[in-house]
Amino acid sequence: MRRAVGCAMPAAISKRLFDRPGWAAISMHEALINRLRLTSGLVTVHLINLSLGLVSIEAMDALLAIVTPFWNSRPVTLALAASLVTHIALALRALYRRRTLRMPATEAVQLSLGFTIPFLLALHLAKTRLAGEMLGTTAEYRWELLNFLVLDKVAGIQQLILLIVAWCHGCIGINFNLRYRRTYAQWKPALLLGAVLVPLLALLGFFEAGRNIVALAKDPAWFAMVRAASGVQPGFTPWYAKVTGALRWAVLLPLLGVIALCWWRAGSPTSRMPRSAAGVDAARPAGSWSAATRNQSRRRARRKSRCWSG
Repeated sequence: MRRAVGCAMPAAISKRLFDRPGWAAISMHEALINRLRLTSGLVTVHLINLSLGLVSIEAMDALLAIVTPFWNSRPVTLALAASLVTHIALALRALYRRRTLRMPATEAVQLSLGFTIPFLLALHLAKTRLAGEMLGTTAEYRWELLNFLVLDKVAGIQQLILLIVAWCHGCIGINFNLRYRRTYAQWKPALLLGAVLVPLLALLGFFEAGRNIVALAKDPAWFAMVRAASGVQPGFTPWYAKVTGALRWAVLLPLLGVIALCWWRAGSPTSRMPRSAAGVDAARPAGSWSAATRNQSRRRARRKSRCWSG
């Protein structure tokens, strides 16, 4: 009886010690979560569309007219909304599962960028997709660039920051999820090239098309034609502000709640576990485990297992 009980204890210790996300033995549940996080972050069609600004504004609007019926279809709309909600929920889950808010720099940067995206995206969603559904406006690059570069330059700066932040967040997530794949090493140079070229071409297209828009905006007739085609009215501004605030609060309140729970859990007496094999995850500082430390812990667990079984 003593031997049977002794054999079970090291197995439990080993499970608590090694069956954790980011280690060699990742559970099937965590692998599924990582794939959902990766899939919900892979959206690059918008950047490719922006890069066509190097050709002409007409080319940008031509591609937009092709992809808009697809993006505005009901199944794709539901899939995009579910992807966005899933992405935010997984980020909140990853933050809540931490026993301490101390973490490696790359993980802190990824989480910070991930929670910054919804706040920057809220204004863009309010002025484009939601306004099109509820107010009957039409999204065209001529009007969007005119708005960003002439009428509301602050919104244009936010849009550029959103582009850079979203792309960096996605690249960090891809690298984090694929770095243990065997074929990742051979594909890494090509992925790195794409990670640099896609946003660079998008930024160049944005500024080239914007330069042409600023020149055309000096013509009052052209300005009035573009405004009339967009369907945007001056009275829509309060509606934009109200919807943008509601979207941002919908993300901020759960984030503050999760942070408060993390602080409360870190300061509660039940979370102060001894520095043992069972409590090592709660006691260690974030990012302090090296490969040598993990190997040493595995050898120690195997020796304990032999002692209990002997």
